[in-house]
Amino acid sequence: MNNLWLFSNQPDHTVVQDTLEGLRSIPMFKDCRAGKATIKFHGDREPFVEILENVRGRKCVVVACTATDAEGSVNDHAMMTLVLLDALRRNGGKIDEIVFPYFPYARQDRRKGASTDRTAITAKLFAKMVQTTVPELKNLATVEPHTVYLEGFFDCTFDRIKVLKAFVNDVRSFFPDADRIVVASPDVGGRDRASAFATELGAPRPIAYVDKRRPGPGLSKALQLIGSVQGADVVIVDDILDTAGSISECVRIIREHGAERILVIAVHGLNNGPAIERLLACELTGIMYSNSVTQRPEVETLPGSRILHIGGFVAEAIHRLITQGSLRSLGNPDPIAR
Repeated sequence: MNNLWLFSNQPDHTVVQDTLEGLRSIPMFKDCRAGKATIKFHGDREPFVEILENVRGRKCVVVACTATDAEGSVNDHAMMTLVLLDALRRNGGKIDEIVFPYFPYARQDRRKGASTDRTAITAKLFAKMVQTTVPELKNLATVEPHTVYLEGFFDCTFDRIKVLKAFVNDVRSFFPDADRIVVASPDVGGRDRASAFATELGAPRPIAYVDKRRPGPGLSKALQLIGSVQGADVVIVDDILDTAGSISECVRIIREHGAERILVIAVHGLNNGPAIERLLACELTGIMYSNSVTQRPEVETLPGSRILHIGGFVAEAIHRLITQGSLRSLGNPDPIAR
């Protein structure tokens, strides 16, 4: 397939570069190329995109990176994604697949505020904007979405790219005795995720989770631990680590209940605000993220920090979307831990 072009709103992002390399390792995509475009923000943060080559009739895949980084906010990159999609479509590009390594606004998937339910459903709003920009879109995939209910906001095929299994070998390098491991979730909503990871890990002990309350945005209060962690090596599994409020509360209560060592896995390490300081105070054995978002340089100061590159998963997902394969049986490409 010589005419597959890969575009991204952040072409230099590591997950985009890894995905391009992964696609080229698949025989049918060995000639896949990065599409040329000028992608920049004006001084007022207004996004600008100019496609620098003829894409008319070309099959284009878009990898949309939408987390806050040194270049802009979630809103900046989400809008840049829409501008890129519009530029490609207006110039005749065929956009059949979009992949979000991190899907923005996913935590705003229902009407739920601090004191009322009079809020927007921003995840639905963004989904509508994507589909309005590319009404012919056939497939959309995202890495470990915050909630499975996102698929209800799209009329096209919506697929989840599961990458948690790629963390198994690194966990074993920290905790080689599976019989001592308890997998934990920082909240009740993550129990299924924790249970699935415990199965992948081969950890026979029951999972644990924390019952918590949120007194306000970005705040959490752990109330009680459900399950036993006495004398255990605990692996806390979460999808998003934002300001580390939930994780630090989870670590505190798990340690109070007799855990020996604690390792944290967060697929999407946003690390906003006081996150790094909170994590340092937790005195963890280790912490692992994927490269779905650009990590702050301070992450390297965290003990046992590892970044797992997931471009192989994204590339294989694109392969299966194009060939109408199943993502449920997505294999385990060799990720790069750095």
